[in-house]
Amino acid sequence: THVLGSAFAILPDKEQGWQDLMRLAQNQDRYVRSGATQALGSAFALLPYKERGWQDLMRLAQNQDSSVRRGATHVLGSAFAILPDKEQGWRDLMHLARDRDRDVRAYAYHSLGRVSIYRALESNKKEIIKSELEAAVEFFERASQEQSYFNPASFCGPFYRSYLALTFQ
Repeated sequence: THVLGSAFAILPDKEQGWQDLMRLAQNQDRYVRSGATQALGSAFALLPYKERGWQDLMRLAQNQDSSVRRGATHVLGSAFAILPDKEQGWRDLMHLARDRDRDVRAYAYHSLGRVSIYRALESNKKEIIKSELEAAVEFFERASQEQSYFNPASFCGPFYRSYLALTFQ
C-alpha cells in the first residue's frame, strides 16, 4: 500500500486512486489499513478537491483503529499548508490532541508544532514569528511527553528551542 502513495502522481485517474486508497484504509488487515492511510499523505497534495480529501482524512482520524487515527493525524499535519480552510484544520488537529490514544496525541501535538513553524514562516512580523516558534516548541514538548514508541518530536523540540534561543535571546 505504501507504493500506491508514491505511484499516485502517475495515476491517470486520481479520483479512482483516492477511492481505492480510502477503501484500503477500511480493510480487515490492520497493516493494510495503516499503510493505506500513510499512502494518502503522498496522494493528498495531488488531489484536485482538497476539501473533500480533508473530510475523508477526518473520517479516518475518527477510526476505531489507533494506527489509522495516528496515520491520518500525521497526514493532516503534513497537508496543512495546502488546506483550503486552515482554521478548521487547526481546530481538527486540536481535537485530535485530546484523543484517547497517546500515540495519536503525540502525532497531533507534533503536527500542531509543524503548523506553528509553517505559520512562523508565513509571517514577516518578528513578534508573530517568535510567538509561533514558542508555540511550536511547546507542542513538540507535549508530543515528547506522550512518550510514544516512535516520537517524531523528540528531535524537533530541542532543535527549535535552540533556534528560538539563538534567534531571539
